Order: sequence, then structure tokens, then C-alpha cells
Amino acid sequence: MFDFQFLPEGGHIVANTKNTIGFKVTDGTGKGISATGSIYDENNEEITRFESNALGLGKFLFKPKSNKNYSAKIKLASGEVIEQKLPAIDNEGISIMMNNLFPDKTIITLNTNSETLKTIKVS
Repeated sequence: MFDFQFLPEGGHIVANTKNTIGFKVTDGTGKGISATGSIYDENNEEITRFESNALGLGKFLFKPKSNKNYSAKIKLASGEVIEQKLPAIDNEGISIMMNNLFPDKTIITLNTNSETLKTIKVS
């Protein structure tokens, strides 16, 4: 038995903007395991690929379109392939992307879409 979880930065996936999606894959004992995979749209077209580290952790960039469904095909080190749907895509919201490439700095990027901008009042 395996557990695969999508963990979008900011807590949700926002349509029509860049999102960083973290993920983890564990075996039946909760130990992280290596995996590779791809995200597919509802027409079975590959959108992006991803790969975990040896601890079963990884992340990828994803820009979903509104009103579309997405799924992943994940290949485990054993050769077994599992399929899983991505979490629901929100039409409005703000996605967060964090980057800590520098030891003394963290870069935080906020992304959104035109639907959200219509509802935000800037003063």
C-alpha cells in the first residue's frame, strides 16, 4: 500500500496562474520512497513531469486551466504505476511560491489570475 499526497503551496491550486505543487509518496510503513510521474489533462495529454528525491519528496510547477480536470500517473521504484486525481482547481485565489536558494534570503512570489483581480480592491 502506498500513499501519494499533493501539497500545493498556499493550500490550494488556482486556475490560470503558476502554482508550486509539493508532493510526497510513502510506502505502507510511512517511509518515503522514490517516484516519478506526469500530470495529464482530461484529454490524456501530458502537461508536466515530476520526480521525487530519495525521501519521496518533490515539487513541480503547474498552470492549470479553469474548468478542467487533472490526474497524475505515478511510477514507483518497484515499477508499479498508480493513478490519482489532483485536488480541485479553484477559479479564484492567490498561489504562493517560496524559494530559499540563498542562506540569508527567502523569496516569496504571489500569483493570481484575472478573475481574482476583479474581486480585489486595492487602496
